[in-house]
Amino acid sequence: MIEFTNKINELISEYNMLENTNKIFVALSGGADSMALLHFMIQYCKDNHKDIEVNAVHINHHIRGAESDRDENFVKEYCSNNNIKLFVKSFDVISIAKERKIGLEECGRELRYEYINSLCDDKTKIATAHTASDNTETLLFRLARGTGLKGACGIPPVRNNIIRPLLYITREEIEEYCQKFSLPYVIDSTNLSTDYNRNKIRHCIIPVLKEINPSIHKAVTRFTNALIYDYKFIEQITNEYKTSVRISVSENQNYYSAQKLLDIPQAIRNRIIFSICSDYNIDIDNKKCSLINNSLLKGGTVELNSKYRAVCKQGIFRIAPCNNRNNTNTFLNISPFENKYLLFGDKFYEINIVDIQEYKKFFKINNLLFKNALDYDTISSDVVFRNRLTGDKFIPYKSNVSKTLKKYFNELKIPSENRNNIIILASGSNVLWIDGIGVAKSNAVSSNTKKVMIITIRECSK
Repeated sequence: MIEFTNKINELISEYNMLENTNKIFVALSGGADSMALLHFMIQYCKDNHKDIEVNAVHINHHIRGAESDRDENFVKEYCSNNNIKLFVKSFDVISIAKERKIGLEECGRELRYEYINSLCDDKTKIATAHTASDNTETLLFRLARGTGLKGACGIPPVRNNIIRPLLYITREEIEEYCQKFSLPYVIDSTNLSTDYNRNKIRHCIIPVLKEINPSIHKAVTRFTNALIYDYKFIEQITNEYKTSVRISVSENQNYYSAQKLLDIPQAIRNRIIFSICSDYNIDIDNKKCSLINNSLLKGGTVELNSKYRAVCKQGIFRIAPCNNRNNTNTFLNISPFENKYLLFGDKFYEINIVDIQEYKKFFKINNLLFKNALDYDTISSDVVFRNRLTGDKFIPYKSNVSKTLKKYFNELKIPSENRNNIIILASGSNVLWIDGIGVAKSNAVSSNTKKVMIITIRECSK
């Protein structure tokens, strides 16, 4: 058992699994792996004088009928006899999986971690009993279905507050440990069947690989460990490149240079694309990644899911909501003459009419005021604050040419999903002022101006 203990000690130390920890919840199914883990962690914390409370959590998924209830009763009895605090939770996984429209295994995993995490604080760890044998099976399963470098890294020893101290230990070593310490355990009858793909790997493929290399689990552990370090390094490089191609950040929206992305080697570029999508909790496959690469070359839109799309226009790449007219900032026909104070979305607008002398005093203090100042005498009585409409036209201050807002916004490379949130001041289709852009040439303050309308804008605190 010395080698067994050394392997776990090495893994705990290598990944600082118990750093800043005062409590551990062991996911206890009642099987040999989880029983060995619970027993070991209790002894480890005692022997190493660690003031860490070790508890157990059991989830009854009610998938295997009476056998599920048997497992629950077994862990209750064991923990009661050994003075171990046990938390038990039951779920009707079959019904919940149908509601969530996901598989039983995925649903069970989600429910387990949702419940256990509800018991945790920032100094709590969740210990699961994944072993080297599980890691080998997981790698082969992913390879059979098709995986990238991240998937080939196998089961991570640490993920957020989840630790896996047994990841260097084989299933055979677990059984020896249970025998040495007379640890009882239950057997999940579904693990004996080859009806499940993972069990086919366990019972049909692993034995053949052991004939080739009896230490197959150790070999796979070395392989996945090496890939983990490679993956971390590549992720670091990816993040550096990702930062270098980002051209602006606005209201939690990132914009990237399509050309700079294209200049990056494709292996890194693909990773950046996956990372950008991940920022929005979007999982994409290689096919959609390829479509996005094509859009970087030619421009276009790729639907990612029901909520988001990838957009590349005018050399700018971004992730945008699918429905760009779904905004909460649409306010029409608000007169500046009838409303001195206006609230649009997260912005507060104040309207003041001042004479030219007072305006000049303000202008000396803040010469940026110019773009939000209009010649009052050029403003007709029918002007309103509103969002853009088809046919709106605007003459930029430094131009003599009237342009449609659509064309002007295209020239300014304003993302299409943001355009409906921009407030304008307009008389019919004639646009006098655009928030964030400025005043039209025909309405700007000039040497002939006598009165000035000043629009002061402040961000509302959230």
